[in-house]
Amino acid sequence: MAFGGNNPKRLTYLYSPLEFKSLQLFNGFFETRKVFHELPIKLKDDKNKTHFYHLDFYDLATNTNIEISPKFHETYKKVKDSDNLRSHLLKSKLGIKTLEIKANNIKDKTLEKQIKKTIRIIKKSKPNNRILDNYF
Repeated sequence: MAFGGNNPKRLTYLYSPLEFKSLQLFNGFFETRKVFHELPIKLKDDKNKTHFYHLDFYDLATNTNIEISPKFHETYKKVKDSDNLRSHLLKSKLGIKTLEIKANNIKDKTLEKQIKKTIRIIKKSKPNNRILDNYF
């Protein structure tokens, strides 16, 4: 896995607990793919306003963004709206589909099931890599 963020040497113990648990559950799936963690993206909306995002996990081969969303992403309207805008802009501007894994915490019983479903979806996806023009 590659790092797209400002700290390419970020160690796994610096991940959030939910990211770390998710990586464990992906169980090496990312090791066989070109996946970027915290890939920085810059996009303009329809009003020409620039938005900056860091994609949790971006699979280059399938042009897929995998977001790990703790419960507060649903609880706070501002965060939920920002997530929705990000997904919309990624899809409309770059054709990137966003798969969201929602979990309350690292003990969430649905986390493993959601990750297995995400892996199945990615394996069925067609290759596409338009994103690199927007990497900053």
